[in-house]
Amino acid sequence: MRSAAQFLLAYARRDASGTLYTYPSNAHESNWDVRNPTTDVAAMHALFPALIQAAAALNIDDEVVQAAKAALTSLPDLPLMLPGTNALLAKNERTNPNAVIANSYNLTAIVHNQENLGLEPVWPYSLIGDDGPLHALGVRTFMQRTNKAMADWSADPVQAARLGLGEEMKTALHVVTERYQFYPSGLAQLTDAPEFYVEQVGVVADALQNGLVQDYDGLVRIKAAWPDDWDADGTVVVQHGDKVHLQVRKGKIISLGVQAAQSGNLKMRNPWPGRAIKIVPNKQQPYIPTRDSKDTFTMKLQAEVSYRIIPEQENEDQLPFAPVTGSLSMTPKKQGSRSIGLLAR
Repeated sequence: MRSAAQFLLAYARRDASGTLYTYPSNAHESNWDVRNPTTDVAAMHALFPALIQAAAALNIDDEVVQAAKAALTSLPDLPLMLPGTNALLAKNERTNPNAVIANSYNLTAIVHNQENLGLEPVWPYSLIGDDGPLHALGVRTFMQRTNKAMADWSADPVQAARLGLGEEMKTALHVVTERYQFYPSGLAQLTDAPEFYVEQVGVVADALQNGLVQDYDGLVRIKAAWPDDWDADGTVVVQHGDKVHLQVRKGKIISLGVQAAQSGNLKMRNPWPGRAIKIVPNKQQPYIPTRDSKDTFTMKLQAEVSYRIIPEQENEDQLPFAPVTGSLSMTPKKQGSRSIGLLAR
């Protein structure tokens, strides 16, 4: 983390107003030799505060940390544009309700690859989520994206999940799988050449876990972007090694639990908005957590203790609980024209 921040700080320069910028720099593989690619801008906005926070936890305050602190007031803005235009929006135009995030400050740069770099602030940089002041901007950028499921590495399903767009995640998963999942092992093929790729299966796995549980900013979100017609039995590991166990039937949470890896606090958004909830630790008395705000609360975890989370007015007997189980599949599974597995001989 320190080395990455040190590189960005050393490579970035300041314009006449004192704002940082990078040039020449690549917007991944899509645009070469551009000014302030969204990837660089998002990296600075995400990395510098994270570095400062980590340094404080470790009681470190060296020259890189000091430089990152000084840079916070001069970070460049994300490049915004109107769809179909080739001009950046000026500062007084950035609130335009049709604005989307561009690839870089150079909107006419030659395109070399099929990526949606305007969505990098959503994922992997976690600057935009399913709420907050930039959420609408993120949704517009997603809906107006140029490349829709255009490669096996398409992050469309993951970015849809991060934005809370469950149906868009579902659609993108279907499209990417049917286009690129080629081999019965589950691996993808990008072109007509017989060469396997691993990105698509990784995108599927990450999208599914993000659809169920998210915790990228320290707030655990349950059923963050799960389609109402999908069932699920899953376990997602969140920060500090805690495990969230979740069962969903027809869009309804029927079982929710947390298995604590260590003692500490876990902040969670209320899975049942507007309803009071109670925590049921194993072999301990239930308790009602104090709300941090209207829709969030903090659980006090004890290492190696498991906790059930239920609506306060709900009868525990009405919420079935069972371990996640499964049986060995003996037949191939199909998704459109694609299949996983081979018939036994």
